[in-house]
Amino acid sequence: MEIRFVEEQNLKIALFGASGFVGSHIANRLASSGEHELILCDLEDAKLRLSFENQPFPFERVDISKDTERLNDIVSEADLVFDLAAFVHPAMFLQNPLAVVQLNLFDCLAVVNSCVQHKTRLIHFSTSEVYGKTGGRNAPFKEDETDLILGPVKNQRWIYSCAKQLLDRIIFANGVEHGLNYSLIRPFKFVGPLMDRDLSITRGFP
Repeated sequence: MEIRFVEEQNLKIALFGASGFVGSHIANRLASSGEHELILCDLEDAKLRLSFENQPFPFERVDISKDTERLNDIVSEADLVFDLAAFVHPAMFLQNPLAVVQLNLFDCLAVVNSCVQHKTRLIHFSTSEVYGKTGGRNAPFKEDETDLILGPVKNQRWIYSCAKQLLDRIIFANGVEHGLNYSLIRPFKFVGPLMDRDLSITRGFP
């Protein structure tokens, strides 16, 4: 089954975090449609090169934590922004929690704020982990109604989902107060090619 994130044609689309596991697949699918003008932004392009099987693709090296002027230029020229930038590896939640918060909350907030400023539509990738400890309840899970329950502060594995949840709430508030046009995507465990961080054992895009 094919999932279409974008129904419109002839859009200028910017993807931040385009060389990640999910981003590289979305970039390839959008490019293969031939319907849009893309700019693929990340710190490196290793997975994009595998995804595109060494065919050319419109990549720009952009650090959203530092390249503020370029970030704003890209967003201002785009019709649609995908924000996929994130640290998602569980070991980092325990070993480098401040870096997890910096990227997943503060750095991505720069993308959100730029979309608000330039009135650019945003598709932001969050995580199902924002729902926290939802197991064992009698009531059925409902995406927009179920409480988000995290563990205690001393359990740092929750710092990732907490940062993601706070940014979700900020995006929602910008929708209410400033009319931000957005969609929040909370995937429940994507798996597939290009998932492994060790690119030496990755076999490319199907």
